[in-house]
Amino acid sequence: MLRSTFTKTLATGSFLMAMVTLALGGDHHKAVPVPPALEIEVLDPAADPVGNPAVETRLGPDGRMTIEIPKLVLVHRYYYTGDRSFQFRLIPGGPVVLVVDHPRTGERLYVETTLPPGAPRVNYTSESIQYDYGNQSVTLLFPKHGSPKVAFRHSSEKSSVERRVDRELKLATTNAEPKRKFGESLRKAATSTSKGVHSLSTVVTKPIAAAIKATPLGNLRSTPERDATKARNTLADKAAKEASTVNATIPSEL
Repeated sequence: MLRSTFTKTLATGSFLMAMVTLALGGDHHKAVPVPPALEIEVLDPAADPVGNPAVETRLGPDGRMTIEIPKLVLVHRYYYTGDRSFQFRLIPGGPVVLVVDHPRTGERLYVETTLPPGAPRVNYTSESIQYDYGNQSVTLLFPKHGSPKVAFRHSSEKSSVERRVDRELKLATTNAEPKRKFGESLRKAATSTSKGVHSLSTVVTKPIAAAIKATPLGNLRSTPERDATKARNTLADKAAKEASTVNATIPSEL
């Protein structure tokens, strides 16, 4: 049943590939608008109910038990019909078989490799198929001479998405720097103006206060010395009045 389904899928893919090639008139560099869900056919011969690769146990000729993990099959139906990039769905990962036609010779290839679990972004060029997971990627390369090769990239290198984000952040920081410097200049100017106004008010008000003090209006102001003098004069006047009263009440000699 699996073999029959796999054969029908390849036959359908070959027919559609031929139709697309005829429609393009031999131009293999013009991208064909194919929905991402139709780009890759996923065949899992033995998956558990959740969709993860199942584990099979078998008895070997020597009576010992062996463990087998059935390989996931990824069929690239329309490679290569132009450079393009699309987001693919979640796949369980593990050992896989990549089924693809060579972009130059058209030879059907079956390449065994391993993919991490996740939803990769798939990038098509005339020389490679890349499965980009962000911090890591797996690339199937088609050199001009020799067999296809598989290259792995890990988190020590940045992905194309991470590099684009870094460029955007750098651009935003560069544009914000002149605004920050302009704001600092405004704050410094405001601070200098405030200090200048305070100094000017001090310089202006001091002569005015001194001028008022020198006029008769300055006598209206109360000071401790003036208050003490006023109290002393009041007591002296009171004592003089009391003395005159006493003298008035003493009878004179006859």
